[in-house]
Amino acid sequence: MEINFEGINLYFCFLISQLVISTGVNMNSELNFLHISNSCSDFTSNLFQELTSKQEDTENVASSSLSAYIILSLLLHGTDGETREEIKSGLNLNDLDKTQEELQSLFMHLNNVTDADLQLTNGIYVDSNFQLRDCFMSKSQEYYQTSVEKMIFQNSDVAANQINEWVKEKTKNKILNIISSNDIDKYTKVILINALYFKSSWLNPFESQFTEKRKFFNIDGIETYVPTMHKTFNVLHGHIKSLRSSFIKMKYLSKEFEMILILPDEKDGLRELEKNFDWNKISKASCLTTEVELFLPKFKVEATINLKSALKKLGMNAMFTERANFSRMAEKALYVDRVLQKIIVEVDEKGSEAAAATVAQIRSRRMVTDTDVFAVDHPFMFIIHHKPSSIPLFIGSIRKLGGNYKDEL
Repeated sequence: MEINFEGINLYFCFLISQLVISTGVNMNSELNFLHISNSCSDFTSNLFQELTSKQEDTENVASSSLSAYIILSLLLHGTDGETREEIKSGLNLNDLDKTQEELQSLFMHLNNVTDADLQLTNGIYVDSNFQLRDCFMSKSQEYYQTSVEKMIFQNSDVAANQINEWVKEKTKNKILNIISSNDIDKYTKVILINALYFKSSWLNPFESQFTEKRKFFNIDGIETYVPTMHKTFNVLHGHIKSLRSSFIKMKYLSKEFEMILILPDEKDGLRELEKNFDWNKISKASCLTTEVELFLPKFKVEATINLKSALKKLGMNAMFTERANFSRMAEKALYVDRVLQKIIVEVDEKGSEAAAATVAQIRSRRMVTDTDVFAVDHPFMFIIHHKPSSIPLFIGSIRKLGGNYKDEL
């Protein structure tokens, strides 16, 4: 018997940017995200290690493990057999029912914060001649707030344009082309998209008049001069001995979110930090409020990443092959063709887009009145995370600077 496998395409798009926002925090101490916090934490560490594993690569890296986690969890409901077990293992999911309940709560919470501009949206586009199972669509809509729309994929130009317009709207006109007509062919049956949009300003913004060009040592050994922001303020500051890195936690006006800047002790230490990256260790690291003189380059990262290779290395192989079992999604045989992320992260004076326990130590013998210098003058990492759930929204490695703001100042 001949079986014709048809394709599922997965797309993610993200924007993080600065915006002055009025306060009005609504923190809910009763929120419980224990299951997804634990599993997403492990997935974040494993995925980022894979994405940064190419030692020869000098390009900046940015991704959203949360978005990948959401779309794979959604996809999981349509799987069975080996495909299902591999995704569950890769995401470290032990209780799928509890996970989907917590994800439902997370969606509702994030999409209703009153102190930040944040949208977390899923969309499923289905070929007009293809039928998804009612149970899969029902769970997609109930737990993942997913819109489902029929589309004529044979007219690939119109289909791509319609999808791109949806993404453009959800990311406030920032991400314009997540998909092209060449990405859609006669075998394309389902396209799943996750769009994550976040804006917030710093609680303590930088003064632009203090921004000046300072030296930055790129990962390839080239020295450049880049616009660098400067201020002295009280901030949570710590050191993780096992990662040989210091960190500070930058607060937003939106108090549910923060950015963690992680700076290796050595100028060439980013590769080692990426190799040993552990979100659990970082999120639980001890720190103290300290007066810090911060020098932080303005930066912008734009990245398009196909996660297929990284996910396969994490053990999720079957869904990309003819062994794929999506029998809970549809009657016809399907497989995943690609898992694409497109992301934009900007950080400047106003704000940004997009931030173990026992091994984290504060440098000893520091008087409370001392001022530490945190000079980000070599490759570093950033993490923007949701504090109540301890889930990262965005994570990245800045390996080189020099081109994004060269005409400013």
